Amino acid sequence: KNSYGFGTFTMYPRTEDPIITDGVVEAIQQVVNTAKSVGTISFVQVPEYLAVQIRIALRFAIGADKEDILARARLSIVDYIVNQPEGGEIVINEIIQRVMSIDNKIIDMDILEYGYGVFDRNNRSVTGYTPLRLVNQVADWNQRWYTNSSLCVACQAGV
Repeated sequence: KNSYGFGTFTMYPRTEDPIITDGVVEAIQQVVNTAKSVGTISFVQVPEYLAVQIRIALRFAIGADKEDILARARLSIVDYIVNQPEGGEIVINEIIQRVMSIDNKIIDMDILEYGYGVFDRNNRSVTGYTPLRLVNQVADWNQRWYTNSSLCVACQAGV
């Protein structure tokens, strides 16, 4: 409310797909324009997407289904990151806990790479990559974390 002064408001929609398209933004803006109060100015905007690049290595006990565990680890991390709200916080211990709880055949986990860049939602590219220390990261109120299976890599340690 009052994002651009009195009588204005801004909406940041959420969709099932973590990346909101221009078509969705335009459709929401049309609906909002028909339903808002007279004299009110509305803005439908998308957050700035911060693309997290992360690479983990897992060590396994004998008999582990390594490929299945690696795939589930990657999916777990992607799910955690893309479901952060605007201004969300990525908690390193939460990532570790989620991965380590996938299977009791995981002995250890290392985070080999961790960083982020700005994700351009129109051409699906990442610019301005910045490596990060392994500490929790908080997005600004108008930013949202994003990753996908090509930015999130899980591999077997020592291979």
